Amino acid sequence: MNNQPPQRPRSPPRGGQAPPMMPPSPKVAKMGGAPPAVMRPAAAPPIVPPIAAPRPPQPPAPKPAAPPAAKPPPSPQIDPAAEARARAEAQKAAAAKARAAAEAKARKEAEAIAKAEEDARKKRAAALAEAEAAAKKKLQEEAAALAKAHAEAAAKEKAAAEKRKAEEEKARKKAEEEARKRAAAIAKAEAEAKAAAEARAAEEAKAKAQAKGLVAAVAIKQAKDQEAAVAEASKKAEAAAAAEAEAQVAAEAASREAAAARKRADSEAGTLAELKRKASALEKDAKAAGATIPDLDKPEPKKPAAKKGKKSSGGSKKRKSEAISEEEPAAEAAGGDDAMDMTAVNKLTADKLKKELKKRKLDDKGKKAELKARLVEALGL
Repeated sequence: MNNQPPQRPRSPPRGGQAPPMMPPSPKVAKMGGAPPAVMRPAAAPPIVPPIAAPRPPQPPAPKPAAPPAAKPPPSPQIDPAAEARARAEAQKAAAAKARAAAEAKARKEAEAIAKAEEDARKKRAAALAEAEAAAKKKLQEEAAALAKAHAEAAAKEKAAAEKRKAEEEKARKKAEEEARKRAAAIAKAEAEAKAAAEARAAEEAKAKAQAKGLVAAVAIKQAKDQEAAVAEASKKAEAAAAAEAEAQVAAEAASREAAAARKRADSEAGTLAELKRKASALEKDAKAAGATIPDLDKPEPKKPAAKKGKKSSGGSKKRKSEAISEEEPAAEAAGGDDAMDMTAVNKLTADKLKKELKKRKLDDKGKKAELKARLVEALGL
């Protein structure tokens, strides 16, 4: 495609017609390019001015000092027709020469145009190839950048997924560990509650046994007193006096034993109160933990009573009477704690309060008011 703008035709020379249009060169026709809309006209032949007749040579000016020279012969006369013919032939030759020069110039210009068009085509092809290469390179760079961005996004997403998975695994392990700890705490609380219930049952059974023993001791003592009274009534007065003296000594010993038994009973009562307090605290903890506390206060099934053996001999009766005599101070001690009222507690000093609390295996540290409150709570006053 010819991108050159159309050229204006030259005006015809004065006094003549416009020169004929030059056909396109073979190279331009071979390239398939159409001639421009207005072809450049062939160069007009130059206007050759008419050739003037040659002037006859002028004789040199005569020298004044020189002698007169002889006159030259006269110049021959020029034929006007021959001069016109010569002038026409010269004009024709000049026109042919100008036409040949114009044609050569036109050919050169056509070749230059074809070469320029070829160079322009090559430049356009090179520019197009360069543009295509640049576009291809740009597309490749954009594709590489897009692939890189996709790879980075995929790597980031993978890293985020791995991080999220690690956090979920960590949270799951933490939840499992907390669940194990809660289960262990619940099991421990249940075990402690069970142990506390067993300890409470054991202490209550022990307290019941002690109470039964005390009641039995009192009953045995009453029977023994009754038996002694019947025996003493049948003896003589001298035996009665001796028995009275012995009874007085026994009473003093019984008083001492009663004091010791009272101390032991106070200690046992303090221990029982402390166990009850601990059992109550454990029961609260177990209930707070949701543990099931069995009812240990239900009566156990009665065991078949063992068959009573034959009556023992007199020696066994004597041993029984001695055992009864040893259990009497314990029976008296049972009423010792009941005898301690608020008046007796108020009269106790701080040291005595500490001793009483220590006997009951309670905390003996603190001020007097705290010690007194603990002892009153232990005694149930």
